[in-house]
Amino acid sequence: MKKIVCVLCIFTGILLTGCSIFTTDKGYTREELDNLARLEVYDAGSDELLRTIEDEEILYQYNQAAKDSVYVFAEDWEQKEKDLKEAAENAGASYYIVAYKYPAAKFGNKEPKKYTTIMLYQDTNVAKMVLDAGNVKSIALPEELLTFYYEMSEEESAFYESLFEEG
Repeated sequence: MKKIVCVLCIFTGILLTGCSIFTTDKGYTREELDNLARLEVYDAGSDELLRTIEDEEILYQYNQAAKDSVYVFAEDWEQKEKDLKEAAENAGASYYIVAYKYPAAKFGNKEPKKYTTIMLYQDTNVAKMVLDAGNVKSIALPEELLTFYYEMSEEESAFYESLFEEG
């Protein structure tokens, strides 16, 4: 009888271990999400909230897209930014995404705060990123110093488009 119980315990242990290997519900830590709490997608014309996203997998993908969009300071970066700004103004805004992050403090029940806004423009790969002034606590900076224009990659643009279509 003891052998049967022992064999059943070993079999059960192997079965449970095997099941845990194939489980895909990983979940992300705050660090892996870079404290990102949620995204809000708005229609730029009406400022209507289209969707609130709190799904961890989408938040993770958003962080990856943001990390992949590198703002390059070339020798002629001022002219490049002027050209991008002009292209954006001529195209007209279509959607914008507001990102909210948890404060960096690990303790306390802190509410997420607005971190960035990314404005997307019709029929162009130009994006405008505005950092929220509340993120810079030591000095007051004008919005123009917290605003960056950049060209999105095809992958980043496709990812953002997927956010507008769902929901």
